[in-house]
Amino acid sequence: MFHAAWPALLDDVDGADEARARHLAASVVVLGLSEPEGFAPGALSARLFGTALSLERRLEIAGAMAGVPVEPTSLLVARLLATDAAERAVAARALGAPCHAAACAKLRRAARDVDAGVRAAALQALAALGDERACVSAVLALDDADAAVRRAAVGALAALAGAAARGALARATADADVDVRCASLAALLALGGLEACAAGQQALADETPEVRALAVQVLARLGRHDDVATLADDPDPRVRRAVKEARLRALV
Repeated sequence: MFHAAWPALLDDVDGADEARARHLAASVVVLGLSEPEGFAPGALSARLFGTALSLERRLEIAGAMAGVPVEPTSLLVARLLATDAAERAVAARALGAPCHAAACAKLRRAARDVDAGVRAAALQALAALGDERACVSAVLALDDADAAVRRAAVGALAALAGAAARGALARATADADVDVRCASLAALLALGGLEACAAGQQALADETPEVRALAVQVLARLGRHDDVATLADDPDPRVRRAVKEARLRALV
């Protein structure tokens, strides 16, 4: 039976390097999709909520298995009230699948948890669920003191899209954390709109080359080639390459 392989795979994840761990987590999902009926309710609780695996690995597995309904929604929601923050975070991440859509309200509440890890996990789950009402939670989370939560908020807004999301993402391009700035510009690159244009123009003067290079891509996508040309002599080769690639695409 395929499901007999789950415990061994989950044990292997803890000692694996990052690439191997991702492969193992993906294997768990494939096996679960093959025979999800082979699991009794709560069969994975000991793995996800025990201490044998690191929190990072448990969150990774929770995200990977979210689409496989092997843990009843009610059991995972109950874990959102646990006293242990790691347990709440894993539960929130595991709820990020359509089969757990009934948990959206609980996840929006978890997005205001006292623990930053729980807040980030809840936002990731809400993004995966496509809960439009979570847009408000994500916008508020852009002011979170923890950069990881702000990054999760950007991811949620990118998934939810909409005019309100684009405006909030444009604001996030001025965040103090470079990863938040990059993530928000990457989201605007896909979403476009007037907000993307204004944010891209502002980001041309960013102190970080990666941000300037993304700004070039955003503006080039919008046809703002005169703006892009201002960085043709940028001191960083990555930015100059982005400008050159934008010019070549414009000629096609």
